[in-house]
Order: sequence, then structure tokens, then C-alpha cells
Amino acid sequence: MNLAELAAKVVEAHPRVPAAMAQQVIRTALKTIREEIEGAEPGTVAVPALGQFRVKNVETEKDGQKQQTRRTMFVAAKPKAEGEDAAEESSGKSAAKAGKKAVAA
Repeated sequence: MNLAELAAKVVEAHPRVPAAMAQQVIRTALKTIREEIEGAEPGTVAVPALGQFRVKNVETEKDGQKQQTRRTMFVAAKPKAEGEDAAEESSGKSAAKAGKKAVAA
């Protein structure tokens, strides 16, 4: 899925939002998430309604030299029953439960 397709889905769900504005908002949100993940210490960065990004440093070997490499793994959020999302997002339970860093959406 590319940015235009994602923006089209937003416009479909919210017809009052212009396509150009939807693309700009999505681009800004994705940039913010990327910056949070890039700047995060090893651990978990939770993004409500999207999932978790698990960041860790691993030791790899290249040409006989050991080096530290940063790895990021994405784990998608499990679908929730309707009505659960609003209650959890407003209370911030998912990130606070495990001491995880949450990205504001």
C-alpha cells in the first residue's frame, strides 16, 4: 500500500477530509513514528492501534570483524472488539502496563 492508497482510504472513511490534507497528515504521522523508532533506546516502542516496534542491538560479523547492528522488528497489534480501542487509548493502558514508550498518534 502506498501513500495515495492510504489517503484514499482515509478520504473514503471521512469524506470531508481533502485527499491532499489526508496525505500530508499521514506523511507527518509516519515521519514522527520513524523518528521515534530511530531515536529509541533498545526496547519496545508501542504505537497504539498499530503495534510494537522492538529495537535491539545485535552483534554481527562482517569480513571477520565483529560489529554492533541495530535491528528493528515490527509486531502488529491484535484486532480488538469494537469499543475497546477508545477506552484503552484514552487511558494509555497498553504502553503504561509494561513500561513501554508510546508514540502519540
